[in-house]
Amino acid sequence: MIWRNTGGDESGSGVFDHLVLQIESMCAMESETDIIDASEVARAVECFVEHDCGGHCADARALVLMTSQGLDSVGNTGVARRFLLHGTGLVKPSEWEVTHGETMWVIDLKQLTVRDDAPLELIFFTGLGIIIETLSDMWDASQGRGVLGLRHVCGTAEALLGTGGKLADIVSLSDEIRRHCHDRLDRLRRDRGWVDCPQVLNLDI
Repeated sequence: MIWRNTGGDESGSGVFDHLVLQIESMCAMESETDIIDASEVARAVECFVEHDCGGHCADARALVLMTSQGLDSVGNTGVARRFLLHGTGLVKPSEWEVTHGETMWVIDLKQLTVRDDAPLELIFFTGLGIIIETLSDMWDASQGRGVLGLRHVCGTAEALLGTGGKLADIVSLSDEIRRHCHDRLDRLRRDRGWVDCPQVLNLDI
């Protein structure tokens, strides 16, 4: 995917404004100091783009990676991990009527699957656990009240089972994925002292 400045602003590449907007929207729970540091990193990335990419074009995922690495290098590991997750499209905020106006964090499980010749469940569930752990502080302010949405659950289960997977097995693994997320969140509820536990919704249904 290619990122281009489409705002018509000839005074700069627009990378800085683009990254700051993304960081602020994806990492709204972070402290003001972290956001200021993130702005400085975004400025450094923009300078790189202007000098090495002609100032008008860069690979969007490369921008995310460079920014995430920069944030981590200045000690903002939490912001870096969250920005990497959100910026690559793996996790996105969404609002549905069933959430009563609350933000639902949606994990695109398809992004976690590997090639057809190596669909290892262990790698998948480990990665999913890391993502949920990274997202956990999003629910601290609400004491665990919120919603985690799962997209492409059935397709992911089918990919993990490989060719020849039976429908009953796909349904069973889909349920296991949802239970895994619920159990992980319930463990976080106990560890972090939340009053509630985020709901887990299968958005395929």
